[in-house]
Amino acid sequence: MTPESTLSHSAQFVANLQPLMDAANDAMILLDEEWRIAAANDRMVELYGYSGTELPGKPLRDLQPPDASEILPDVTGLSGQSGSAVLETVHQKKDGSRIAVETSVRNVDAAGRTWRMMIIRDVTRREGVERELHEHRMHLRRALASVARQEELLRVAGEIAHVGGWDFNPETMQGSWTEEIARIHEVEHTSETSAIFGLQFYEGEHKKKIEEAVNAAIVNGTPYDLELELVAANGKRKWVRTIGHAVIENGKVKRVRGAMQDITERKHILDELRESRDQLKVLAASLQDAREDERAAVARELHDDLGQILTALKLDVAMVEQTFDPVIPPEVKTAFRRQIADVAKTIDGGVQELRRIIRNLRPEVLDTLGLVAALQWFGEDFQKRTGVTCAFRADRPASRIPSGHSTALFRIYQEILTNVTKHANATAVDARLQISSGEVTLTVADDGRGFDPAKPSSHTSLGMLGMRERAMRLGGTTRVESQPGKGTRIHIAIPLPAASQ
Repeated sequence: MTPESTLSHSAQFVANLQPLMDAANDAMILLDEEWRIAAANDRMVELYGYSGTELPGKPLRDLQPPDASEILPDVTGLSGQSGSAVLETVHQKKDGSRIAVETSVRNVDAAGRTWRMMIIRDVTRREGVERELHEHRMHLRRALASVARQEELLRVAGEIAHVGGWDFNPETMQGSWTEEIARIHEVEHTSETSAIFGLQFYEGEHKKKIEEAVNAAIVNGTPYDLELELVAANGKRKWVRTIGHAVIENGKVKRVRGAMQDITERKHILDELRESRDQLKVLAASLQDAREDERAAVARELHDDLGQILTALKLDVAMVEQTFDPVIPPEVKTAFRRQIADVAKTIDGGVQELRRIIRNLRPEVLDTLGLVAALQWFGEDFQKRTGVTCAFRADRPASRIPSGHSTALFRIYQEILTNVTKHANATAVDARLQISSGEVTLTVADDGRGFDPAKPSSHTSLGMLGMRERAMRLGGTTRVESQPGKGTRIHIAIPLPAASQ
């Protein structure tokens, strides 16, 4: 066949093939032996943005990005018209944008030549989907790994804090619990268990409480938070805190879930602290009683011994003045009388000071006339010493108040007025004692500078602690109300024993 005849047949072949190519849904090009485009269908023109006359004659290399290495399908193994070579690569459109394509090449022998028919599919979207799918898979793997780590951290944290989780279906009462819950109950861990099984570890009042709480959660969706004692499978008694809440869907309880913590050790520590605190209270009360007894004893000794000495000394001084020798010159007698008068005055001052000390140690009026008279006397004495007006009133006599209550209230009143002197810079104090059928209350208010009760120092001063401790020892309470610049009000309430009401 002559070259002219071959060209004629080739042109005829391309012309006959063009309608068939245009009918295809995929982009198609016909390439010659030199990988030059001989024909392109309408879909190819549309996909790459060229006109129908621009593509014929272009080498396949022109469809690839300039910065990419030339990649041609491997057709060396293809024989005749059997088989195809598939290649995924990147092509460039006329406008310079790039697309991912999958090319499928098949040899076609026609018109005395070997042609290459290439089908091109735009797989850009598919690659994007595959990339997204890959990213989702990697994200899922990371999430699953994170969940696994979190579960391990929760398991370790549960072991350290002795906390575990549980849940059950209220209809079947079947559920599950964690390893820590099984450890608390001293049973072998199984993923499946039942609420009925868990309730068997409680006894007496504790069993009643947990059954009522679980029933309320199932019926009404009521949450609960309880501290209970259970008996483990090995007979060991443990304290647990169990918290439960209902999962409600469409107004119906679908699951009951919660957590449990072994608080046995904490309970033991709290019990020891409570016992230690009670012992300290007993010790403090004993020390206060001993101090009051010692004060009373010292006051009696001062009154009996030193008081008698001062009285005798004053009598002796008076006797000296009566026994002057007549031969003593008058001017000498006058000088002696002046000195004797000074000594007598000093002795009188000593007696007054002794009485003040005795009253401070243990005011006799508290033992003889009672609490109301003692508070009235101390307020008047405070007013004389400080110049601060002190008004005291009592609703009724306090003759039936026990001695311990009277002593505590008197000492608290002393401490309050002492604090007024030291800190309040007040001009007036108003105090009131009220006695009801069940308690006795002492309220003291001043118009001083006040303070912020929320500050730690306001509650931890020794005087305030002493007042609180005295009231607390008798089952009473102390309430302090104050604001900077608006004075202070202290309210003491102590219950009375039945015999005193």
